[in-house]
Amino acid sequence: LEEQSAHAELGKAWRLVAMVQQIAGRLGEASETISKVIHHARLGGDERLVARSALGMTLSAVYGPTPAVQAIAQCEALIASGLADRQVQNLIIGKVALLHAMVGDFDTARRNATSARVVLRDLSQGVRAAASSLDVAEVELLAGDPAAAERELRADCEMLQQLGEKFFLSTMANALARAVLEQGRDEEAMAWTKTAEASVADDDVEAQAEWRCIRALILARRGELAEAEALARAGRELAFQTEAPAMRASTLSDLADVLSRAGRVEEARSAYGDAIAIYTAKGNVTSLRRAEHLLLAIQ
Repeated sequence: LEEQSAHAELGKAWRLVAMVQQIAGRLGEASETISKVIHHARLGGDERLVARSALGMTLSAVYGPTPAVQAIAQCEALIASGLADRQVQNLIIGKVALLHAMVGDFDTARRNATSARVVLRDLSQGVRAAASSLDVAEVELLAGDPAAAERELRADCEMLQQLGEKFFLSTMANALARAVLEQGRDEEAMAWTKTAEASVADDDVEAQAEWRCIRALILARRGELAEAEALARAGRELAFQTEAPAMRASTLSDLADVLSRAGRVEEARSAYGDAIAIYTAKGNVTSLRRAEHLLLAIQ
C-alpha cells in the first residue's frame, strides 16, 4: 500500500494496527500509530476516519504515558483542526478535561467537562448520554470532591442498571463506588463494586483492576487484611499488563493503603514511592501531591 501511495487504504490498515495495540494496553505505541492513521486518512480524503482516529489519539494521550502538558497540546491541536463530527469533538473535549485536572487546572477541567456533557446530551439520548457524566465525575474525584462526583454518576448508573447495559456500567459503577467510599459509606461502596464485577467484561483490564482495588480498601478497613492484600495485588498485576500510568499508580496507592493498615510500613512506603514515580513521569501533579501526602502520613 505504501509503494502505491494508497492513502485511504493505508489509513484503514494502520487503524487496525492501532486497535490491536490499544486492546493490548500498548498505549504509547498506539498513539504513534494513530498519528499515521490521521496522516493517511487526511491525504485520502476520509474525514470520518480522521475524526474517529482523533478520538483514539486522545484516549492514548490521556491514559497513556505521554506527559500531561504535552498531551493537552496534542489534543487541543486536534480540536482546533476542525473536526467535522461534533460528537467526536466533544468526546475529546471531555477527555482533555481530565488532563487539565491532572495538572491542577480545575476551573478549565470543570468548564470543559460540563460543556462537553451538555453538547453530547443534546446530540444523543440513552446510554451514550448517560456515559457522558463519567468525565465530569472523574474530574471531581481528582479535585477531591467525591460528593460532586456521586451527584454526577448516581442517576446515570441507576439508569444503565435498569436498561441492562454493561459496557459503560462497569466503569461508572467503579467510579461511583470510589466516590461513595471516600465519603465513608463502605457498605454502599461494596455493593457498587459487586455491580461492577457482575457487569465487567473479562478483557476490560481497567474495570477488572479497579473493582478489586476498591473492594480491597473496604476489606482492609474491616480488618480483613489477608483478603484485602490478595485483591489489591491482583488489581496491581492486572494494571501492570498495560501502559496506563494512572491505573498503575492508582493500584499501587491502593495496595500501599492496605499494607499500611496491616502495619507493614516499609512495604507501604515502597508502594507509594513507586506510585509517585509514575505520577511524576506522567505529569499528574494532582495525584502526585495526594500520594506524597499519604506517604508522609504513614506512621
